[in-house]
Amino acid sequence: MDVLRLHEELRACGLNINGVDSDGNVSWAGEPTEQEGDLAKSILAAHGTTLSADEALTLGERLKPDSPEWLAYAEVRKLPVKQQRAQRYVAATDSMFMKAFESSAGAADIEINGSTVRVPAAAKLQEWEAAKQTIRQALPYPE
Repeated sequence: MDVLRLHEELRACGLNINGVDSDGNVSWAGEPTEQEGDLAKSILAAHGTTLSADEALTLGERLKPDSPEWLAYAEVRKLPVKQQRAQRYVAATDSMFMKAFESSAGAADIEINGSTVRVPAAAKLQEWEAAKQTIRQALPYPE
């Protein structure tokens, strides 16, 4: 269990908590309402997993879709995948992107505001985008 991430998920949903421990016990700042307790249980059940349709529905009933709390929760859920994608992009596609600009095959040099800028060949950019798309498919965002 990622305690820090769970804490962020709970706070993102607007729950007034002091913290959470590695067993999932929530330290509340004040007495929670029944709805807040139920919401915390739903978040704990979904933590670290891909949300099932039932879990998404349960959370959706407690947090209005498009509410700031739901959107914040969704962003917190995406964060680990965003970090993994960023690492893979650096490892797999950054050098590919730089080589596209270094290669003269099919590239064009154009002048913009008095500076010459190299525009890589479309095929090189398509290869780069295809590699990024492969990473996105390998690391989908949790639902």
